[in-house]
Amino acid sequence: MTKIFYSFVLFLLFLSFSVLAQNNSLQNQELLASQYYQNKEYDKAAILYEELFNKNPNPYYKKIIKKNTDDLSLLTDLGHIYELQGDKKKSEKVYEEAIKSVTFNENQILGLANSFVQKEMFDYAIKTYLEGRKVSNNYLPFFIEIAEVYQKKQDVLAMLDAYLQSVAYSEQYLEPVQSRLQDFIAEDINGKRVEVLKQMLIRAIQKNSDLVVYNELMIWLAIQIKDFDAAFVQCKALDKKYKEDGKRLFDLAKIALENNAYDKASECYKYVISKGEDGFFYINSKVALVNTEYKRITSDVSISEEKRYSLKNEFKNTISELGISSTTFQLVLEYSHFLAFYMHNIPESIENLNSIIDLPNAPPKNKAYAKIELADILLLYGDIWEATLLYSQVDKAFKNDPIGHEAKFKNAKLSYYRGDFFWALAQLDVLKAATSKLIANDALELSLLISDNIEWDSSLLELATYARADLLFFQNKYDSALFTLDSIKTITLNHPINDEVLYKKAQIYDILGDFEKAVSYLEQISIAYSEGILGDDAMFLMAQMYENKLHNNEKAKELYKDFLIKYPGSIYTTEARKRFRTLRGDSIN
Repeated sequence: MTKIFYSFVLFLLFLSFSVLAQNNSLQNQELLASQYYQNKEYDKAAILYEELFNKNPNPYYKKIIKKNTDDLSLLTDLGHIYELQGDKKKSEKVYEEAIKSVTFNENQILGLANSFVQKEMFDYAIKTYLEGRKVSNNYLPFFIEIAEVYQKKQDVLAMLDAYLQSVAYSEQYLEPVQSRLQDFIAEDINGKRVEVLKQMLIRAIQKNSDLVVYNELMIWLAIQIKDFDAAFVQCKALDKKYKEDGKRLFDLAKIALENNAYDKASECYKYVISKGEDGFFYINSKVALVNTEYKRITSDVSISEEKRYSLKNEFKNTISELGISSTTFQLVLEYSHFLAFYMHNIPESIENLNSIIDLPNAPPKNKAYAKIELADILLLYGDIWEATLLYSQVDKAFKNDPIGHEAKFKNAKLSYYRGDFFWALAQLDVLKAATSKLIANDALELSLLISDNIEWDSSLLELATYARADLLFFQNKYDSALFTLDSIKTITLNHPINDEVLYKKAQIYDILGDFEKAVSYLEQISIAYSEGILGDDAMFLMAQMYENKLHNNEKAKELYKDFLIKYPGSIYTTEARKRFRTLRGDSIN
């Protein structure tokens, strides 16, 4: 019961008693009863109120309720008073009277039900909603509200049943139900919640084969738990049954790809392509299929040369079939990047990009993106002057646009690679206020790296060496980058470049697949530089590597726990807490 309701009832009782009070003894008894009630000493208050009722029966309070027939929640307060007096039969009669009094008035029904919920009288709240459904002739079904009461009551089956009833009643409930179920399964550590929901959906689909909404909900659930095989089966079945255009599979493929489920993404795109060239999603699926293979191959440094050449042929054949257009533009960029960074074929890569830049009718932004990619490749090749010229052209043409900010940042980083640290700082200061949060954060990070080292060492020898190693890292020359990093010899362990060197080495060995060595460098940061700017980054990355790459869950759990204690304000705290609870096997009722 809310404080307002308590105060209101007490006020009315006090007022009515005071009007009829004939002596100070009665008044003192009223005040004492009120004091007990406010202190939540209900047993003592009930005894005194019962004595007061017996001494001086007062109809005034009931008259007030009758004058406020729309506010049925007042009846719940009266019933609660009877309950405190120990008259359960009388209180139940009042509660039932309140429920039977509801009219086709949504606010009235919600108010009464909420009053019951506040008193944790959940069954009465549900009865209120059901009565409201009845008097409104199902116009006000209250499915979501009933489900939420069942959740408070911890009746999971009834809650889920109410949600399933709601989507069957109207598909407009699908998104609200998904939103609530997402919270419900978010911390389903042992999988019991998901299994219960899955079985209920299976039964619902079997009983209501014509209701697509249950299939939609099953697909959504499969995606939430990353069971893309099950989602694929459901999507394909619906696509065939209703002779659809493949959109379900196309959308599923994008989600699978975002979760690095390359095989399933490819299978989805191939299915859409198999529907024929006239299909609405045919061209986009052809492009996306190559993109999927590109992401698969570039995510694995140990991929065979045979597969690299196979992908190169897929790129060429697809671009040849579809031509260069707005739809295939991104594919051409990826192909150029792949040729330069993974096949070491600089001339062909440059030729492809120039074909976009020289197109007379190409959108200006497409040309700008092609120029940025070309500048990256020229930087890879070592042509710094031409690279900075291209970055500057894009920066000038798109000054207040995110693509212009990206070009400016790359130009600033190029100056950093060259050792022109003060000019780089000037550009980075401008970018800290960029509208693109990613660019602003990158600019801030690089600015801190440079400024911290400038303050420490005016010679900037170590920073210049580190910048050269960073350029080699960008150029995928990992052995040379490691050799350059090893050449950095600082005077003191407190030099701000030290943790950066260790972190860069960890990144390189992670890419090379030597996870044990990567972890060893992260451990050094955690021991010697835990209070530095990379302290939380190093510990969180180390925990992730133990969990996902070294498959040592106990060590990962220990690191996540230590992380939460040591870095409570880190941007990684929420994810670290979630991973720790998962590895610990927490069960959420």
